[in-house]
Amino acid sequence: MKYLRFLSVCFLSFSSYLVFPQPGSPDPTFGVNGLTSALVGTIQYGEGQCMALTPDQKVVVAGYYHQDSGTSSFAVVRFLPDGSLDPAFGTGGIVTLPFGVSGDGVKGVTVQSDGSIVLVGYYFFSQQLVGVVYRLTSGGLMDPNFNNGSMVFVVNYRPKAVAITSTGKIVVACDNGIFKLKPNGALDLTFGTNGTLNTGSTITNTCLLVQPDNKIVVGGIILSQQAPRQSMVRRYTTAGLPDQSFGIEGVINVSTGNEDTEIFGVAIQTDNKIVVAGCYDVYNNGWQTKGLIERLNSTGFLDNTFSGNGKQTIVFTNYDILYSVAVQDNGRIVATGFALPETGPHAGAHEIALCRLNADGTFNTNFGTNGKVMTYWPNTYADMYSVAIQADGKIVVGGSAAGFGAARYLATGSNPPAARTMDPAQNVIPVTSSVHIFPNPAVNQIEIEGLSQNGSNILSIVDNSGKLVLSKKVGELSNYKIDINKLAPGNYFLKITGTKNEQSIPFIKMQ
Repeated sequence: MKYLRFLSVCFLSFSSYLVFPQPGSPDPTFGVNGLTSALVGTIQYGEGQCMALTPDQKVVVAGYYHQDSGTSSFAVVRFLPDGSLDPAFGTGGIVTLPFGVSGDGVKGVTVQSDGSIVLVGYYFFSQQLVGVVYRLTSGGLMDPNFNNGSMVFVVNYRPKAVAITSTGKIVVACDNGIFKLKPNGALDLTFGTNGTLNTGSTITNTCLLVQPDNKIVVGGIILSQQAPRQSMVRRYTTAGLPDQSFGIEGVINVSTGNEDTEIFGVAIQTDNKIVVAGCYDVYNNGWQTKGLIERLNSTGFLDNTFSGNGKQTIVFTNYDILYSVAVQDNGRIVATGFALPETGPHAGAHEIALCRLNADGTFNTNFGTNGKVMTYWPNTYADMYSVAIQADGKIVVGGSAAGFGAARYLATGSNPPAARTMDPAQNVIPVTSSVHIFPNPAVNQIEIEGLSQNGSNILSIVDNSGKLVLSKKVGELSNYKIDINKLAPGNYFLKITGTKNEQSIPFIKMQ
């Protein structure tokens, strides 16, 4: 009778709210299981390479695709907040822009406060490298107020990233230089030399941000034949001069010691501390590539209040790269890229890698599994090059996955249902929601955290039909892991029965 009463409570919980996702879970209200994508053109070859959010929380993913004629084209896709294509943008949510015979497509995108979309990329024409800047209206048309409705060409520059100043000027970081445009698309002659700044052939710039005071922060990789390879962060004044208050004459090297270090993403906190993300290589019975997040103080030096030495290593598999980083309003840091598992059912496939750190650089263990999330995108590689935070705190990543892809994750979770009131004669005391399951949803394993250490616990898993599928008695452990790899995908309940307490928590087993 007690078991039947437990089941009735379970089904009542499911009828009112089926799942209680935790931070780091894919957002079920976005696309399909938190994922969405679009193919562009009839030749299904192309990929998203950058992503940005609009003021009304639509998702813009930009990149390239190959046309039937064999030439290449810029392509931009916009998704509605529910993950479906936006019919008010271009043709069915897609805009394509011709840009030459061959190239690498859109490498950077940003959205202005009025919804206008600025795109930067490059192509080769008659063996000439040409950088390109487009601005589209919020509806996907060429903006008539930008270079008379045309694109801006900059010869011998390879644009990689773009940002907007508080005055509406457009700053573009290229592999070996920076240039700044006025809002109308003309070069800003007050910057550098006639609007451009040559940063040298020994550096390739990879990321960019504009501070609230309009100073420009650029991250890049030092191209050197000497090992180990290092990266650097530089800060420039609004006029394009090295900022002498930052690092050493405006420059600070980013290194992990004796390993090659590359940075690809940069973000700024409200206190003007700068966070960079990337990877480094290390040899440990074979080469490994590990994710890396570092934080600099506002003067450009490593912030020792972050993880003790200003650096945090992020490991998902033996090959992990972080491409983008963002800072939440509460100071937590999220970064994304991809991870390459070598074993398991998805061995060899690029999976979405997402992590969250606390403001002090420690892993936020309430997010995913110990601060990390890996997401397999069915039947394709998933390389996420950008991450952004919505106004409601949800985390959006975008890049290449089944063409132009994006995924959204929950930043906060829902509390499990309150424990049921028991008959005092049963000597069972209701408990609070101090016990948690993560990850949830899960694929291979769940970890139970916060178990009572006052006596042993019985852990039981019940499927959606009410069948008991697993039961384990564990000792006085606060944490315990259960292998669920053999469970069929579906909805389950974990029942936790202690000496004087009982609780049930729903969870999802995914493929």
